[in-house]
Amino acid sequence: MLAGEAFYVQSAVFKGSVWSALESKDFRRLLALDVVVSLLVLILPPLMFRITAVGQFLMTAIILSYGRLFHAPLTFSAIYNGWSLLDGERMNLFSYVYPELVLCPLILCGIRVALHGMLYQRIRFRAAVLPAALLGAFLLMHSISAREGLGFFEMPLQKSLNNITYDGIRLRGYLWGWASEVFSGSVAEGVVETGCLAARIEKLPVFPVPQKRIVLMQVESLDYDVLDASFHGTPVAPALQELARTGFVLRMEGVKRLGSANSDYELLNARQATQDILYYLHINKFPDSILQEYVQRGYTTSVFHGLYGSYMNLRNSYANMGVRNLFFAEEIAGEGGLPRHDLFMRQILDGDLFHFVAKKRENGPRFDMVITITMHDDSVKMSKSFHGPASYFDTVRYFDDSLRHFISTLSDDDLVILYGDHESYNGKSKTHQVPFIVYCKGKDFSQYAGSHEDDVYTRCELSLYLRRLLQLPSPSFANCKKQY
Repeated sequence: MLAGEAFYVQSAVFKGSVWSALESKDFRRLLALDVVVSLLVLILPPLMFRITAVGQFLMTAIILSYGRLFHAPLTFSAIYNGWSLLDGERMNLFSYVYPELVLCPLILCGIRVALHGMLYQRIRFRAAVLPAALLGAFLLMHSISAREGLGFFEMPLQKSLNNITYDGIRLRGYLWGWASEVFSGSVAEGVVETGCLAARIEKLPVFPVPQKRIVLMQVESLDYDVLDASFHGTPVAPALQELARTGFVLRMEGVKRLGSANSDYELLNARQATQDILYYLHINKFPDSILQEYVQRGYTTSVFHGLYGSYMNLRNSYANMGVRNLFFAEEIAGEGGLPRHDLFMRQILDGDLFHFVAKKRENGPRFDMVITITMHDDSVKMSKSFHGPASYFDTVRYFDDSLRHFISTLSDDDLVILYGDHESYNGKSKTHQVPFIVYCKGKDFSQYAGSHEDDVYTRCELSLYLRRLLQLPSPSFANCKKQY
């Protein structure tokens, strides 16, 4: 699988056509290369073979799980730039491996071990395979490179933000593709920021919204399906459903872009993120940030986050957007006297986070950004509303109860823009979408629903729409590219 067939099979599954992958000439070339390399592996000495077989099994499980979660191939750039996401305690390289995707690679590993035991002792087999396999591998690699007019380690680097394809891996597979990224210097290249077109959001309604007190809320792992989900006839998220009933609701693309910080990077700055980079680690200028716009307007602007500030360089990034009131897990636990729980990254629970935000909200023009985290971890039972073991619905209900209490503390005409940062890890969603809700306490925006209800927009597109709705200037960066 490390030769790259996984990329084709995953892409085909996402598009609903497995046979389209199997019919691809590029797929067949990679399959042939994988067979040849597998023959070379079979003649390795026993210890080297076992190390190789176990390594291939682990990496195949990781690659398949990454593809399922991110809908994209695992590039070396993503490994290199995303390494800082791992803290080694609550989150490590295997944190996102899906157990159900381990069985097939494990069976294949067992078959390889059995074949090696039968064939390694046959000296004639080894003598015949070695030169033939080496020659076959060289000819196949030369054919693949020559077809694209590239050197052995030269990368095409044609990334598509919309289709989430990466030609280096599509053409060469994972190991060869990763090596090409390293030797071509692709990993070390500068960050390219990309804007998006406003054409699709121009048909969306623009209606008057109060702007004295605004809450922009990014909710961890919130599937769009939650808006009408029920469990044995009981609504899973009644408070969220009430917001959707009287609010203006859109569908937003829910695919995760390496880290959750890339979600608010896209929505705050009207940018498109790739899977390869954590943008807050590389960029220190945010001229089009919505947060910065409200700082310049004289609003009391604050960020409340359930994680610690150094994670993904969040503190520095929001500070570079002009925000001075920054409340991360350190400040909230210290100033609010609230515990940091032994869940994902020793977070501040959503209920405690909302309670702290409510205490900090004062009169006067305000723009508060609230970023929740508790729904990241559904291994702990957070709610007693549903019987049975801990599940995604449990964490949703816990968030929903916390949201209901927070909404009760708001005043009439307080505006809430709520959206999911990305789809859930273990929910039942089949749409790969998250909700984007514009809600105002005491008002009904549902009258503006229309033919766009089934359309799905990117975070960048909805950033442009949010600027129109809030009467903010269009980003200077729209429809162009810029290198830092």
